[in-house]
Amino acid sequence: MNTLSPRQLPNLLAVLGLSLWASSVAWAEPRTTALDAQLGPDGSWAGTVVTAEGIPVPGTRLELTRGGGRHPALSTVTDERGCFRFKNVHAGPYGLRCGDEIRVCRLWQCGTAPPAAGKATLIVVGGPIIRGKLYDWAAEHPVLTYTGIAAAIVVPVAVIGSAQSDSPASP
Repeated sequence: MNTLSPRQLPNLLAVLGLSLWASSVAWAEPRTTALDAQLGPDGSWAGTVVTAEGIPVPGTRLELTRGGGRHPALSTVTDERGCFRFKNVHAGPYGLRCGDEIRVCRLWQCGTAPPAAGKATLIVVGGPIIRGKLYDWAAEHPVLTYTGIAAAIVVPVAVIGSAQSDSPASP
């Protein structure tokens, strides 16, 4: 009967720990980036909703929700050119529901927004935009990527650990 020696225990724990870590990282929810936008001097927020191909989307309902609430604080509908405008908006973090998608927004008071925040916002719906991006195999296959990384760490540790034994090399 094979028993686990005290020298093999760290190897086993390393294999289990790395496997659990790799699976948790691989199945983690994708991170969302916040949309930064600058409010107008009158507290309005304007923008356009387009498809990934750049086609305006008229009649799209947009809802702003503050503080993780379930009921929208403000709502509007895009016009025939896909443009929208919220009026009397206070600066702060919001959830923006645009069709079936929900995004995190940080709305900044006029003059306080970071440089990346625009005065008019472009919201793209209907899928990710990929322009001039190389195929990222590791991002598309996270389970295989992290399993490979874990194996590259664990296998040498296990081999070195099993090569070291308590018995002498010669009798």
